[in-house]
Amino acid sequence: MVEGESLKNSKKSNGKRKFKGKDDKYSNKKAKLVCWNCNKPGHFKKDCRLRKVNKDGAGPIRSKDPEKQQGQISVSMQNSKYIHNYISLISEAFYLQDDKVAWWVDSGATSHVCKDLYWFKDFQPIEDKSVVKMGNVATELIKGIGYVLLTFTSGKCLCLNNVLYVLGIRKNLVSEIVLNNCNYKQVLESDKYILSRHGSFMGFGYVCNGMIRLNINYPSSDNFVCMTSSSTSNNFHKSELWHARLGRIHYKRLKDMSRMSLILAFDMQNNEKCKTCMLTKITRQPFKDVVRESKVLDLIHSDFV
Repeated sequence: MVEGESLKNSKKSNGKRKFKGKDDKYSNKKAKLVCWNCNKPGHFKKDCRLRKVNKDGAGPIRSKDPEKQQGQISVSMQNSKYIHNYISLISEAFYLQDDKVAWWVDSGATSHVCKDLYWFKDFQPIEDKSVVKMGNVATELIKGIGYVLLTFTSGKCLCLNNVLYVLGIRKNLVSEIVLNNCNYKQVLESDKYILSRHGSFMGFGYVCNGMIRLNINYPSSDNFVCMTSSSTSNNFHKSELWHARLGRIHYKRLKDMSRMSLILAFDMQNNEKCKTCMLTKITRQPFKDVVRESKVLDLIHSDFV
């Protein structure tokens, strides 16, 4: 009976081997594989769906294990810390490019310092090689001294005497100590700086990028008057210098820009020509004249055999 049943079963299967399940050595080997990305069986790492989602920017892969998840959170927080420091580095580099017309109140400065010559109403050059020490222990030469007049938005004027002219400084600084010695009252409250004198309101400022910026009116370039020596003024207001600064533009365009208060006024010399512009506009060198004989028998051609 047993042999008969086995023969019947073999006839029904038509000679095909019966699948025995997981224990068979010829079973599907792919089911035993474990993904190295999500630790789940049945697929390779390259076919993992979670890996594809992570590549698309859907966020980091979360693990079900709380310990692994905690480690992933710490790594993400550490990466975010690096990103935060990187952004702060960019913002610090951006602060170096300050507005030229801005004035900042500095509690550590012992004197008023200006980096632009056109702010001075009266100026005297200094050639004794005096230096000023800055916060980074570097020193810069003092080019001159004078007084600067700042006009607040309230209409009141602040006269700064003995302002040092230093080219290497990055900001125009107003010394808080000097203002205190001149009987000015300074109040800093709620990120707002209030300046008054003898009970009369002068003006205010506000906190910007970790410093106090004065809220003043910025006049046009025509209103800046500089009482300097003749050599200094000629070098500063020279048309050839502005022509080179602005990429060798035409002198008529320089006059238009000066009339529109886009640049400072300068002295335009008559029949002024730029050698650099002349050389760049020459497309071909001129041919030299050929010297030929004009008299009889000056040039004789002969053939020798």
